[in-house]
Amino acid sequence: MKRNKILLLTLLMFSIVSCGDDDGGITEEQRQLIMGDDSSANIVSLGLTSPIVLSLDQVHITPRQLDINFDQTADIVLSAYEEFNGNKGLTLNTESVDVRVSVDGNGDIKALNSGDIVTATSETWVNASTLPLAEVSGQTVTGLWNGLQNRFIAVRIDIGSTRYLGWIELSVNSYDNYSLHNYVVKLIP
Repeated sequence: MKRNKILLLTLLMFSIVSCGDDDGGITEEQRQLIMGDDSSANIVSLGLTSPIVLSLDQVHITPRQLDINFDQTADIVLSAYEEFNGNKGLTLNTESVDVRVSVDGNGDIKALNSGDIVTATSETWVNASTLPLAEVSGQTVTGLWNGLQNRFIAVRIDIGSTRYLGWIELSVNSYDNYSLHNYVVKLIP
């Protein structure tokens, strides 16, 4: 009887130890994305081979759809516009409930620097419905991006149990004129 209790206790301890915090050997580096890094492990793809520059000083509405995770569905839409009354801007939409962008405490899309690190839990992630990157309407200015060069938008995509983190590198000149330098997505284990 004593032998059975020892065996049972040993099996119980073994099962408790084996069910501990085993995360399959996933490192913290695998769970994060460094803005501007396009060479770390699990990078799925690089979006552009050369920058796209939008510099039209006329009345226009120019949307640019980005398929960040390359599943043939638009994830992000950048819309540049200039109206006849002089209002102009650049906005961002997430096209699915699965897609989110990092925002600051005021709800503005964060302008991250090269080398900044993001994780799924380090940021405030929101779906964007026409969030301004840079807009001017009369005397009202919204968004943080006007005049910023080579800054990064952090993107998170959750599809089922698959998670991606990505970045979009932008420069914004005069609200509606911008350069899309590149974008990357990384599969997070």
